[in-house]
Parts: sequence; structure tokens; C-alpha cells
Amino acid sequence: MPERSETYRDDPQAMLHRLHRKDPGVFSVIFDSYSKQLFFYCRAILGVDATAEDVVQETFVRLWRHDTEFQSIVSMKTFLYRTARNMSIDILKHQRVEQRHNAMAAHELGDSVLEQKLIEEEVIADLYAMIERLPAACARIFRMSLGGMKNHEIARELSLSVTTVKTQKQRAIAALRARFGSLTPLLLLLVQGVAE
Repeated sequence: MPERSETYRDDPQAMLHRLHRKDPGVFSVIFDSYSKQLFFYCRAILGVDATAEDVVQETFVRLWRHDTEFQSIVSMKTFLYRTARNMSIDILKHQRVEQRHNAMAAHELGDSVLEQKLIEEEVIADLYAMIERLPAACARIFRMSLGGMKNHEIARELSLSVTTVKTQKQRAIAALRARFGSLTPLLLLLVQGVAE
């Protein structure tokens, strides 16, 4: 008895008719006959084996769901290759859209980060300008403090008492609070991070 695949190949019209009637045996023969070629075709378009395999699988699912009976093997093969090509092109288009979207998002994020950095620099400049308007001794002590020096270190370097250093720092902070309000502690942390 001849093998089933040989019987189908001998009578292509019968094979196509049975495919239309959703005969799993015929479908299996068609899959075995064309899936490898279709895979290489898709891989040539997509360049990725896993994606090409997915396209081939989906192409055969669409063949199975296809309602119109094919008139010839050529028309069935045309359906397979056209479906696979269109799906592959859609995937490539989708990837390009994603790449453009990611590039735009990165650009916008870059703009946002740049904008944030500019605002941060303006605020720091404003803070330092405010510190410069303080009395000279008060400004000097406060800058030393922002540089990371402790009260007793400032007192020793400037030959002052620790109490005097604390008093001058409190005056500076009071002046900054009058200018920047509740943002003062945050600004001081920011400036200390910049100074370090």
C-alpha cells in the first residue's frame, strides 16, 4: 500500500479538497512538505530563528483556518509564502515603531533630565548667591559647614568658640529659610552632595 503522502502528491486536487475539509492527515503532509522552506524564507527576512519559527507556525494556523478551497498547489503555496511574508514585514514594521518610540522616549527623558539639571543648577546658584549676601563671617562659616567640616573643626581653624560657629550657622539657616521656606533642608542636602 502506498504511503499517504505519495497518494496525496499523486492527486493534488484531492489533497486540496481534503485540506479544505480540514483533514489532519493532509495538513500534516503539507506541513512536512513546506514548513522547512517557509522557515528559511522567513529567517531570511527576519534574521531571527525563533521569530521565523513563530511566523511559520502562525502561517500554518492561518492555512488551517482558510475557508476557500485552493484551485492548485501553486495557489496554496502562494498563500503560504504571501502570508509568511506579510507577517514578517508586519513584525519588522512593529520593531521599527518600537525602536522609534524607544528613541523618542530616551530623547524626551534626556530633555527632562537636562531640564531638571538646569533647574537644579539655577537653584544652587540662587542658594550660593543668598549665602554670599550673608555677613562675611557668617557666609564663610556656612560654606565651611557645607564643605563637610564639623563645628569644632571650623572653630579651631577660625580661632572661634564652637558656640559662635553654631550661632553663625543658625543665622545663615534662618536667612535661607526666609528666602527658600520649607525647601531649605532639601537644598542644603543638595548643596552638600554637590560640594562633596
